[in-house]
Amino acid sequence: MKTITLAFVALLVGVNSLPHHAPKANVKKEKIIDGIVINIIERIAEHIQGLGLDPLVIDKFDGEYTFPVDGIFSGSVSIENFESSGLSNIVVNEVSFKHSTLSFDISLPSIDSFIGDVSVEVHILRRKLFGEGSGRLNIKDLRFAGQVTIGSEKLIKDLNLAFSLGDIESDLHVNILGYDISNRLNEYLGKTLPSQLKKYEEKLNRVLANFILKVLDRLFYE
Repeated sequence: MKTITLAFVALLVGVNSLPHHAPKANVKKEKIIDGIVINIIERIAEHIQGLGLDPLVIDKFDGEYTFPVDGIFSGSVSIENFESSGLSNIVVNEVSFKHSTLSFDISLPSIDSFIGDVSVEVHILRRKLFGEGSGRLNIKDLRFAGQVTIGSEKLIKDLNLAFSLGDIESDLHVNILGYDISNRLNEYLGKTLPSQLKKYEEKLNRVLANFILKVLDRLFYE
């Protein structure tokens, strides 16, 4: 996966450094870039499946952690019958490379998760906190679109992102400290969260793009 990505980066730099006085040659190279991007996305999907993340099935899991200093913190979690699918179903709506700009539009139609039972118990400074839950959560139409501008001196000159979420269907049953918070949680996940993401969509996309650019700068220039 790393080899493919590095080869793609090298090809982007090479294509961008070529003169733009041969339109037919440029069109051919742009189509090659399109094909490589699509191939990388397909390989990512295969890698997710190869790691056992789609579908992800956990029949039973028990874990615990205790802070090295006695009495500060300890916790345990137990999970039974957890299933998740759809993470590798990456749909390429559009990929095009023209005039040093890579445009992309990919989506995840549906990520469906089900959990038979989960229980958590935490001890903080001798205070006991506990909860349990079960149910189903379906995330629909996750979409990532944008444009990447390739520079001559700097690999990624500019990045514009457009992240959007279609819908969340939540049918969770959660009890915390003996209180049933299922209705409030489902209301928040199904209505409040999507509307808040849409409300602050522009700001979130800008923050995410800046974060990615900083990560890329550290990878390639430090």
